[in-house]
Amino acid sequence: LYDMKSSLYDIAKTTFQPLMLKEHFRCVPDIIGYSNRLSYDYKIKPLRDDSNVPTKPATIAYRVAGRREENKTNLAEAENIVALMMACMEQPEYNGMTFGAISLLGNEQAKLINKIALEKISIKEYTERRILCGNASHFQGDERDVIFISLVDNNE
Repeated sequence: LYDMKSSLYDIAKTTFQPLMLKEHFRCVPDIIGYSNRLSYDYKIKPLRDDSNVPTKPATIAYRVAGRREENKTNLAEAENIVALMMACMEQPEYNGMTFGAISLLGNEQAKLINKIALEKISIKEYTERRILCGNASHFQGDERDVIFISLVDNNE
């Protein structure tokens, strides 16, 4: 019954009924929508209203023609994220806003984005904008106004 391929969740499912979230209060509907579709079969109800979100739309998809390298980085994507951060910083809608970049494939990409940001953005602006580059756990309890998500992977 139990082997090295069994997860704690598989074992728990033999005894307990899965408990799914029914409501989500932290993210606006556009952001939780992806997880709602992928993992919750559209059964989660987003409770946060996006009427007070200062910049719209809440999410923007931006495709980069880059490739994942052997070291779990995507240079083209990292460069594009920093360029997009800098472009946002020039727009009045983003005055005083803080920025972050989350890598979904480990720390290597986050370190690369941070390195490029430190090369291209003045230390004053970097500090004032509280730029943080890391994986999802780096942002637990530490929010930013604008987040760039680095998928790192390509279709292959």
